Amino acid sequence: MVNIKTPFFTLLILIAFTFLGYAQKAEVQILKTNQTISIDGILNDKEWQDGMALEMPKLYNRESVVYVTYDNAYLYIAFNNLVDSKGNKTNPEVLISTAVTSDTWTQDTFWYHVSYSCCTARGLYYFWEQCDNNPPDWQANTYPFTDGNNNVEIRIAWSALKITQLENLKIKMAFKLSDPLEQQVYWPEVANIANPDTWGTITFN
Repeated sequence: MVNIKTPFFTLLILIAFTFLGYAQKAEVQILKTNQTISIDGILNDKEWQDGMALEMPKLYNRESVVYVTYDNAYLYIAFNNLVDSKGNKTNPEVLISTAVTSDTWTQDTFWYHVSYSCCTARGLYYFWEQCDNNPPDWQANTYPFTDGNNNVEIRIAWSALKITQLENLKIKMAFKLSDPLEQQVYWPEVANIANPDTWGTITFN
C-alpha cells in the first residue's frame, strides 16, 4: 500500500529548512565606519567601503541593494538603482524596532519613508502628517534626483531612536521598496510591516 503521507511530510521538511535558512541570512552584523558620508545620493566607494550590502528582491525586474553602516552619531542606510530607464520610481522605507522581541508596533518602533519629502513616525506606519524636506534628526536626499544620481542615502541620529549605548547593540530592521501602484518588496523577503518579529536582526560590533 502506498503511503500518501510521505510526500506531504517531505514537503513540510523542505519548507521548514527553507525558512530556517532564510532566517539565518536575515541575521547580519554591521561594521562601524570612520568615513564621512555625505547625504547626496552619490554612492562613493570610499564612503561606503564599510557598508554591509543587502540584496533587495527585484521590483520591475531590476536589481537594488541596501547598504548599512554606522558611526557614533548616526545610522547610515543607502538604497541604489531606484529609477529605471522608463522612469519607474521606487520609494525606499526603513523600519526599525529597538525592541528585538515584539510582534506589534510600540513606541520602540520607527518608520522612515523617502520620496519627494522625508516622512517619519514613531509607533505608527503609513503616517503622512510628519513630512519635511529637512527633518531635524534625520536626513535623506529626495526626488527629483539630480546630476544622474539614482540612489537615496539616509542618516538617522541614534538620539532619534532613543539609543544611547552602541556596544553590543541589537535591533530589528527591515527595508522596503514600493511604487505608486503599491507593488512592494522587502528585505528580509519574509518581512511583514505590521510584525517586527519578522524583520531582520541587526547587530553592531
